[in-house]
Amino acid sequence: MMMTGMAGTSKTGRWHHYYRCSPVKTEKPCDKKRVKKEWIERLVVEPKARKHPRTVSTKAT
Repeated sequence: MMMTGMAGTSKTGRWHHYYRCSPVKTEKPCDKKRVKKEWIERLVVEPKARKHPRTVSTKAT
């Protein structure tokens, strides 16, 4: 499964950014939970940016 960036508002109107899995070539449901944007980007994007700064120039906000 591929993780796709999503955003939405809570009942209070506060924006929340997260990743969730989305089926690519299959209609099978995904059993993975949503992951906070900050957590996954700290785990995946930031190490890549440190290692290859010209490859990863900006992050989604």
